[in-house]
Amino acid sequence: KSCKAILSVSKSIIKVGAGLASGDPTWWSKVYKGQPQFPEQPTVQPINALAIHPYGQRPTPDFPHPGWGFGYVGDLIEAYKSVWGGYMWITECGDSTTNQAEQAQYLRKFYETISRDYAPPCYEVFWFCYSDGMVAPYGLRNAGSGEPKPAYGAYAGMTAATANIQT
Repeated sequence: KSCKAILSVSKSIIKVGAGLASGDPTWWSKVYKGQPQFPEQPTVQPINALAIHPYGQRPTPDFPHPGWGFGYVGDLIEAYKSVWGGYMWITECGDSTTNQAEQAQYLRKFYETISRDYAPPCYEVFWFCYSDGMVAPYGLRNAGSGEPKPAYGAYAGMTAATANIQT
């Protein structure tokens, strides 16, 4: 029903599916294929993009070391591509297990990997979260003082849109 309500406002609006943190493309495929189609608009899909949350995925096969986390993010994206032919948005990514300098390096490497190797199908990548006041130690800023962490500088430098953020 929500998709029909959205389509009643605009047929061209981008509809992003709920964020998936499980990393199970087979489950996702079953859910998506089970969605009702719209008889009055058979070419319209319920969503335009799949949202994933690749926490614990290495941004390169060996960073910070080959045994860290749950695998390489590229393998996860390839697994989702095998069951989903559309766009993907990484609506949450982040790291809480490395030190602050490594967290900044993780952020840079993650964005570089996605923009170099996976755009398309991944067109959006969002870091979780802005401040440690939300969920420590994922934030780009320290809780309380609000001082930028090294990851803040890495994030600000990733795109022209964020490069002019004032600290």
